[in-house]
Amino acid sequence: MTKFHRNETEEQIIERLRASYRRVLAENNALVQKIWDIELKLVDLQSTNQLTPEKKAALEQDLQRLTTESLHKNYNAILDDLTTKIYNQEVATYGKSDFGNNSPFTI
Repeated sequence: MTKFHRNETEEQIIERLRASYRRVLAENNALVQKIWDIELKLVDLQSTNQLTPEKKAALEQDLQRLTTESLHKNYNAILDDLTTKIYNQEVATYGKSDFGNNSPFTI
């Protein structure tokens, strides 16, 4: 997924990897948000007795499509791979890395 370019400095490689991580994380979060919105809508409509069989079928179809898309894109594996690459590159460059400590300030 990530290509190292000949003329890149180690810092540029790290920045590019971190930018890729942020992009993939944002894509994953947007997809998860859509899934949660549909699930919430299903619950809300059902609790107010406004969930017709047609609405339910349409929402469940959207939910299935998004869930399949999420599984197909395999965001967890991509993020794990980028985390490993970033960590290894930072250790090689700086002798240490704080990436992966779950701090939002290190992304």
